[in-house]
Amino acid sequence: MKNTPYLTEGHSPELAMQIKRSRPGMAHFAGTGPFGATCGGCVFLGYWKKIRNASGDTVKSQRVGGCEKFHQLTRRHGPVVPPGTDACRYFQRREP
Repeated sequence: MKNTPYLTEGHSPELAMQIKRSRPGMAHFAGTGPFGATCGGCVFLGYWKKIRNASGDTVKSQRVGGCEKFHQLTRRHGPVVPPGTDACRYFQRREP
């Protein structure tokens, strides 16, 4: 914003960085979880998507790499979230 010094920033620098590091399909902003945690260590990364026929019966299940918490909150299937993404506030450590 060197050409427009009279405009104010839209967000605080911390929030702007969290928004920048977030990926589509995440339940919340990246970097709001525990320090150093990534989505790859979260129980919500990856879940079983039910595929239904026209009458609503489950025909098969398919494993997807999206965020299950995003699906619970929005009732939509989001895109695959990279496992190296900084964790969000809903992070729960996966048991080894």
